[in-house]
Amino acid sequence: MLKRKLISLTNTILLFVSFLLVIFYFSISVGNSNFNEEYSKEKQFENGLETSLKELINCTNKNYDQELYQSGSFWILKNFVRAEHGSINCYESVTYTTQSDVKYIDHLIPIVKRWAAPISIALFAPNVSNYFSSTIDSIKYMRNCVPEKDLLRKYVTFHLYFELSDRPVKMPIIDENNEWESDVDCEKSAPYLIFRLKNYSHNRQYFINVGRNVANKAALTYYRMSSDIELYPSKGLVHDFFKYIEANPYLVQDRKRRVFIIPTFEVDKSTEVPLDTTQLYDLLINKKAIYFFQSLCAHCFPIPNKPDYTNKMGTNPDFSTFTIIKRLGKYKAMEHFYIGSENDPIYAEEITWNIKGNKMVHEYVMCLLEYDYHFMQGAFLSHAPGFHTTTQIPVKLRQIAKSIFVNKLKPLFDAHYGYKKGCSMTLTY
Repeated sequence: MLKRKLISLTNTILLFVSFLLVIFYFSISVGNSNFNEEYSKEKQFENGLETSLKELINCTNKNYDQELYQSGSFWILKNFVRAEHGSINCYESVTYTTQSDVKYIDHLIPIVKRWAAPISIALFAPNVSNYFSSTIDSIKYMRNCVPEKDLLRKYVTFHLYFELSDRPVKMPIIDENNEWESDVDCEKSAPYLIFRLKNYSHNRQYFINVGRNVANKAALTYYRMSSDIELYPSKGLVHDFFKYIEANPYLVQDRKRRVFIIPTFEVDKSTEVPLDTTQLYDLLINKKAIYFFQSLCAHCFPIPNKPDYTNKMGTNPDFSTFTIIKRLGKYKAMEHFYIGSENDPIYAEEITWNIKGNKMVHEYVMCLLEYDYHFMQGAFLSHAPGFHTTTQIPVKLRQIAKSIFVNKLKPLFDAHYGYKKGCSMTLTY
């Protein structure tokens, strides 16, 4: 008799818990549904464009769950803090993917104002020298205290990564009600500013390509712009890109390997970063802007037919292909930034920021795969104000790079993809 009562009581409790879970899930689903409906009204689409893109791209949607996973010697906290756009269709936008640490996190502010679309950022956050705690505090501060907080909450998804030996003792619990952010004090100085002022150092190598892969893997969209945190896009780029794709459906239909180079520039430290090509052209003419790495490694970011390209910029051209090139001949060392897809090769995680040439291996594989590079006009990336100055890579780091590039990775990729004459994997600066 007692056993029957216990079974009945257990079943009642389970039924009640199940009911609560259904109510909780329904409330979240309704909230996300309402937000997604609002988000869809503000997307970069005009009438009929969304339907045509859905048919053209034919991609598979991804889940937007939080996940803890291991990659090599790193722990990855995927979707650690999720943007309020919620789950989105893979064909409906372009994700700006990037990586950083807490020192540069505030560059997200000008990026999100210009991009106004999903952003996926992987933050290196080892549990040393206040890096992890300052990273968490900085995310809270940006999402609650800066004037652009609504844009940051809406579009930016944060991921964290750190080596197994540097894992935190205690992790904050990220809840649906955002109670983890309740202790933020907006009266205090921004944590990332304090961190820079105190000049903390983690004394670790910065595994930039681990961050790139984390941010790319987590992107919800088929197309993504893999960029660096200090590179700001021209305004309206996502809308212009999709209009171009719709007008040229073969760029998707033929399934040919291709990417769309967005040329990169630098501006003088006393100059505001331009919003459009008209402003950029004026800065170029007045020597307040230059092409990216012009004085450091011009052949890393070459401009095909530079005089003609610059002159056309003065006419404020629509977003379109200026020319199509391969990574061969005079372009064999190029490392441009571009809009690509989820099918592009991953970045070699052995390469750190410290030894430079961190995109070289990635570009070499793309050469072996015979990618077409569409060099675009009508849009650009601009580095945060300040011209680059010439620097020399220490001999020891060059030797390390050569050992990894030439002796380890090149034979591996040549064997896997097939050797191709003319493809280069040489550190050139």
